[in-house]
Amino acid sequence: MVKSNTMKKILTKMKYLWLKFKYTSFYQTYKEEMIVIPVLVLIFYFFNDYFITAYPQDAFYDFPSQVETIMYKILLFVVTLVVAHLALRITFPKVYQYLNKQIYHRFDQIENKEANQYAVAFILAFIMSAAIIFGGK
Repeated sequence: MVKSNTMKKILTKMKYLWLKFKYTSFYQTYKEEMIVIPVLVLIFYFFNDYFITAYPQDAFYDFPSQVETIMYKILLFVVTLVVAHLALRITFPKVYQYLNKQIYHRFDQIENKEANQYAVAFILAFIMSAAIIFGGK
């Protein structure tokens, strides 16, 4: 009886935390991305399992080691972007303010051609930084 009440309290608290998180602006903004992450991990796991089964004579690293490496690279990418953001904000505050006020907050009001140029420039910057970070040595 005591275990049952304790379990109910834990489940109720977990449900409350989930509902509180579900209605945050972070979840509302990034819910699609948060769904994609487990799907990508599952796809990666099945590909890994397939290759280990199909080619048993080859030396594959175990799944946790591979996930650890991937998570490390993702963390490195995020940290690099944060440092670049802070470096821009500290060293060129007027440029940062312009980008923040005139582009980020008013992106919907920019002409289509100019918005496309900004979008392509930012995407290329992300791709180039990812290529540098994830590149082999």
